[in-house]
Formats: sequence, structure tokens, C-alpha cells
Amino acid sequence: MSEVEPTAPPVRRARLLWTLLGAMIIVGLVPLVVSHYFLISINRDSLETLEKKYLTRSAVGIATDIQNLLANNTQQLTQIGGSVRAMKGALPAGSDPFIYGEQRGTITNYLTPDGDLLGLRILNREGKGATATPARLDPSVRQELDLALQAALTGQVYTGTFQFVTAANQPAVIIAVPVIDEGATIGTVEAIVSLRRISERIREEGKGDVTAFLVDRNGRVLMHSEPSVEVQHPDFSNLKIVQEFSKAPVHLTIPYDDNRTGERVAMLGTVAPVGHPDWGVIVQKPERLAYASVSKMVRATITWISIALVLAILAAIVFSAGIAGPVRALAQRSREIANGNYHQRIELKTRNEIGELAENFNSMSGAIETAIEQLKKAAHENHLLFINSVRMLAA
Repeated sequence: MSEVEPTAPPVRRARLLWTLLGAMIIVGLVPLVVSHYFLISINRDSLETLEKKYLTRSAVGIATDIQNLLANNTQQLTQIGGSVRAMKGALPAGSDPFIYGEQRGTITNYLTPDGDLLGLRILNREGKGATATPARLDPSVRQELDLALQAALTGQVYTGTFQFVTAANQPAVIIAVPVIDEGATIGTVEAIVSLRRISERIREEGKGDVTAFLVDRNGRVLMHSEPSVEVQHPDFSNLKIVQEFSKAPVHLTIPYDDNRTGERVAMLGTVAPVGHPDWGVIVQKPERLAYASVSKMVRATITWISIALVLAILAAIVFSAGIAGPVRALAQRSREIANGNYHQRIELKTRNEIGELAENFNSMSGAIETAIEQLKKAAHENHLLFINSVRMLAA
């Protein structure tokens, strides 16, 4: 009795649908994801650069306004000094133009309600001459005026430290220029220059989520976009950006942490040096707000990428099924033919190569079925012929 050989287990084959689907995902979706990844990176860098440029432009704008204010008023004082020098030439010999100006009261012509000059002194080397300053002037301002006088008498243009004129309720700075005649310094022109317009500009820039303030090299706040902070003049020397400005007064934009309120807040700030005096304009904004457009862009891009991925996967499934379905049907019909069922046919309406393959399959299946029928008919005829031959021999 012969032993029946065990049949080999069927070989597991990967389905064509998954193969096609995987190929479409790799070919179509991977480049899409990679391109959007780099697109997000490029857009993030562009938006971050724009935000940094905005802060830098604000800080530089305020610093430029301060420089222009100081330069314009210095030029005006120089012109006043030129008038004094011209007056000396017009007066009789031995006359003092500074005393003459005091007697005529011409100094008040330079002080206007909408001007930058809060006070003015036109003094000779003995400190005598015309004076027009606010009443009850702060001692620190008087002391600064005396220092300016001594510096200007040496032939130097003097720009003092930040002052606050209580009588005028305005921030100010002292500027003094020498009056030089025939190579010798004969006196000075000093002015208390209001920084009111700068304070207004800083408050205007500090609206919303942006904070703007002016500091000296020691980190002391001179003017701030928040009035309450401006009154206190706190010390911000613990801020990294102020520390960097104290080391070297250069343009700088950096991220840093602000822990002054007891809570760590990541900030993005920029500093623009004024030059002379050694002040720095700092404009800062919380990083989460500064880069809010970046986060919004990333979320929007990821959302649309996800939608595109889902649609692409659905389209890949549909197209893969459209290809794999007919091929699977052809495989099933071929298996039926292999099992002896030769009347198999497949109906496909596609006009591509798969449709042509289905037509060829039907033709092949019909030819095989005809050949098998003919073989069966011939076998039957041979069987009858054999039987008749045996009968004839038996008879």
C-alpha cells in the first residue's frame, strides 16, 4: 500500500493591493511630507526674521529720533551762540553781549510752548548773562547745568545725563555748546531739552504686547512704555539683553528670559544704541506672541498636510483597488481553470492593458474549453470504437 505524500502548505503571497498602495504612498506621499517639512522650516525662518526686523525697526526708529532731537537742538544752540558772537561784533568795544542779552530779554524768544527747550542759559565765562529756566528747578538739574557750563567753557559740546524736570513734569537732558570768538571760548549756551516727544514715541511703540524702554549703560530704566514703570525707574541690569548692551553698545536681537515678575517669560528683544549719550533703546515681546504667526502657520500647514495625506491615501486605495481587483479576479479564474473548470469567463469594462489581458484570458479560456470538448469527444469516439472492436472479435 503506497503512502500518500503530504501536500505542501500553500505559499502566502503579498496582496497586490497592499503592494500598489505602499508604492503609491512611498512615491507620492513621502515627497509631499518631505517638501512640506522643508516648506515649514523656510516659512518659520521667514516669519521669525520678519518679527525680528519689526522689533529692530522699532528700536532703531526710537534711537534715531533721539539722535535727531539731540542733533537738532545742538545745532539750534550753536546758532544762538553765533548770534551772540555776531552781537559782540555789533556792540561798542568792551560791551558784553551776554549782559546785553539779559538786559534786552531776547532769550525768551527761543522758548516756545511747543518747542523742545524747557530752559535756556546764555552765560559768559564768569557765569553771568541771560537765564530763563522753570521755577523751583530740581537740585540735580541745577547741578547738571553747572557741570555743563564748566565742560562747555573748555570748548567741548556737552550732552548730560538723563534728568526729570519736576516743574515741567517732563524728562529732559542738558546740552551745552561753547561760544567761540577768534579762537577763544567767551561763554556758553546751555539748554534743558525736553524728551517729551521721545517718551510719547516709546509709549506708542509699547502698545499691545510690545514693551519699549530706554536704559543707560548701568541698566537703569530712563523711560518706559508703561507709565508706572517710568515713574519708578527700576534697575533692569539683570536682563540678558541689558547686560549685553552694557558690555558693548551694538545692535543686537536675542531671545532671553524675564524673571522680574517671579514668573519665567521667554522674550524676544532687540537693542539699538543711541550713541552719545550711552543710552540704549530696547523693544521686546514675549516669544509665544512674537512667534504666534509661526505657530499658526505650522498648525495650518500640518492640518492641510493631514487632509492631503488622507485624501491621497483614499485615492491610492481607490486606484489600487481598481488595479488589484481585476488582477485578483483573473487569478481566481485561472485557479478555476487549473482545477478543471474550463468555462470560466471574466467581464471587465476597462480599456487599458488589464482589459486587454481579460479579453485574451477569455479567448484562451474559450480555446482551452473547445480543445477539451474536442478531446472528450475524440476519447468517447475512441472508446466506442474500442468496444465495437472487442465485440467484433468476440463474435
